Amino acid sequence: MTYSSDLTPEIRRGMMVLCDRGILRGIVDTAEDEHIQITLNASGEQVWVPLSSVREVEDDVHLRWSNKELMDNAYLRKPLRG
Repeated sequence: MTYSSDLTPEIRRGMMVLCDRGILRGIVDTAEDEHIQITLNASGEQVWVPLSSVREVEDDVHLRWSNKELMDNAYLRKPLRG
């Protein structure tokens, strides 16, 4: 499945999150509003990424972002709506 404006129902807790090169970066905790909460593999830290960073959802969540972009652009707290 390719990116659509409403991926939230398709993204489920426990799905693997892969960066643009297919490297496992973490696991989905929750998807709500316009963001996904991910627990990162390396640190166990929880971060938020916008749905716009998602390239596609199949059995896993595939990000458009590289590992560096993920680390540079992820939010440490849930972004406010609006």
